[in-house]
Amino acid sequence: MKPKKIYSKFIPAKGYISILILFWMVIREEYRNRLPWFAEIHEGIHLQQLVEMLMLGIGIFTLMIEEGCGWWSILSLFLFYLWYVVEFIVKLALTFSWRKAYMSISFEQEAFGNHLEKNYLERRPAFAWVKYIFKLNNRYA
Repeated sequence: MKPKKIYSKFIPAKGYISILILFWMVIREEYRNRLPWFAEIHEGIHLQQLVEMLMLGIGIFTLMIEEGCGWWSILSLFLFYLWYVVEFIVKLALTFSWRKAYMSISFEQEAFGNHLEKNYLERRPAFAWVKYIFKLNNRYA
């Protein structure tokens, strides 16, 4: 599964090539004709992570609906981003560095650690990002 590409002058922030927003890969306009090949793999990894979190959220929603908590259905769509932000805040508190915290997010560790492997998306195990949750990454910081 590949995300649909959208080009923008403002998203993502300057200094970044692309960002995954739900099922769309938003690419900075200046990379329209020179998108690095590994960027698609990187965002493809994030897409698989998002789908895994969506399935997890739907599972939680299914359990919670019996209790009458219908708002979980909306939250499940954004569980990936909620986890991302919470993990970033925790790792920022541990590292005191924006860059180190960003590079230590489990989703980013998996994506940066594997986006140069052209066949990674085909052989990627489900929930591969979980093994990075308790690791701080200084490799790219």
